Amino acid sequence: MASDSSLMLGNADINASGNMVFHGFPADGSEGIFSSVGGIKVIADTNNPAFVNFLDPVINDPGTAASGAFLNAGGVEVFTGTAAGITPRTNPASSFLTFVDNVSINNSGDVARPSGRLAVPRLAPSPAPTMWLTVVLLGTAALDSCSSP
Repeated sequence: MASDSSLMLGNADINASGNMVFHGFPADGSEGIFSSVGGIKVIADTNNPAFVNFLDPVINDPGTAASGAFLNAGGVEVFTGTAAGITPRTNPASSFLTFVDNVSINNSGDVARPSGRLAVPRLAPSPAPTMWLTVVLLGTAALDSCSSP
């Protein structure tokens, strides 16, 4: 990050050790994901021409952050990272992942992203529409679905 200390903060997450990760907007007009582990450090930012903007980040207890990025080439990518670098967790060219909203990371470094869809109500009288929540564990084929009335 530039030596300018002017940084507008977006949403943040904090782990059990008190380390934070946050969506930030430096004075140079870029945006990025930053960590407070060992001082304010850039994890990923739009100074890398691959990225357009980012989703809100999360951090696990060991200090690894996870977020999603919208790419200049199109598509989205979920990644994990520290100030040492990032690891892509999805293939942006895949049609499997066309939308991302919020990611989660556990202390083992497994990343999941939820996606929801609302069922179309039936014309005949029935209970309220059903909401399905699908949790996709990235990097595996595990799917967990549940419905609620």
